[in-house]
Formats: sequence, structure tokens, C-alpha cells
Amino acid sequence: MNSKVAPAAYSKFMSLQPDAEFVWPLAPGTTYRETVDLRTTRAGNFENYSAQLLDPALEQAFTATCNPRLGLLIVYVFRRADFPWVGNWEESCSLEHAPWRKRTFCRGVEFSTTPFAFPRRESVTQGRLFGCATYRWLPAKSEAKIRFAILMFQIPADFRGVERVSLCSGHARVHERGAQARELELPLKAFL
Repeated sequence: MNSKVAPAAYSKFMSLQPDAEFVWPLAPGTTYRETVDLRTTRAGNFENYSAQLLDPALEQAFTATCNPRLGLLIVYVFRRADFPWVGNWEESCSLEHAPWRKRTFCRGVEFSTTPFAFPRRESVTQGRLFGCATYRWLPAKSEAKIRFAILMFQIPADFRGVERVSLCSGHARVHERGAQARELELPLKAFL
């Protein structure tokens, strides 16, 4: 996935190289030749944000986040045409003001029509990123109907991550990465 780190103005506590372009999941860190694997979290005081462009070949796109300690996997499934971007942000004990008080770790994964949380004018004037629009217009007095699904699975301790998600015959299937890949399955009414 083509990805980009937020500009330096995002935070003075970034541990990723601002404005750097990279291929998910290995982002350039701020120290010389450091590479940060964004699939996992690490210790330290930092605040980061990166935007990922989802594969244009996908009809249904997804984000997947797991908590290995709890054995839980959360998967969001949506039409890639509706949400071409995924933002990955972390706040790790760096912000002093409430509610953080340098004690809080938070991580968010958000699917979106835009790569960064810029004001509308900036989103429009920044142009395309990786050949993709960075905003979406709706004509006056129009509406858009957007649907997505949230799936939750129990996963084994040795789960290797999500390779892909497929929807068929009233089921959502999560396909694990690797040669001995397992499939997780849940019933799902047609929604896309």
C-alpha cells in the first residue's frame, strides 16, 4: 500500500519522518536508517499519523486490528470506492493536556474519503496523492448511502494476520496470511 506520513505540523512528538512516502507497513523513523513496523505498537513517547491508499483493484476493502493478548480481531469491511484511504494514528504518552496527561496510549485506524484531516480548502488544493483524489464532492441537495460491516473474531495465539477478506453466499471470510492459512467465517447479510 502506498503510504505517507503526516506533515511535521501534525505533532512535535512524531517518531516517523514527516511527509515521508513509504510502502505499508515499514515507515521511516526519525533517527538515521530506522524503520518502524506499523503493524505493531512500540514503547516510547510519540504521536504519529500516516495515510494509506487502499488497493484500487479491490471492490471490497478492509481494515483489520487485533489484540493478541485478548485473542480478538476486529475487521471493518467497506466498498473501496467509498473509502479509498485508511488513517493510522497513535498517541503514546506524549501529550500533556487533558485527557492525555502523558499517561495514555491510544491507537486509531480510520477509513476515509481523504488521507489527512485537513480543512476542506487544504484537502482540495493539495490535489491528488498517489494518483487518487484526496476529497469527495457531493452535488448540492444530494445524498450518499454508505454501508460497512464490523466483524469480530476470536483468534488463536499464533494467528499471522489478515491476507484478505471475501464476502460470498451470506458469509464474510477472513483469510489468514501464510502457507498454512486458516479461514475465519461469520454469517453476514448482503450489505454492499
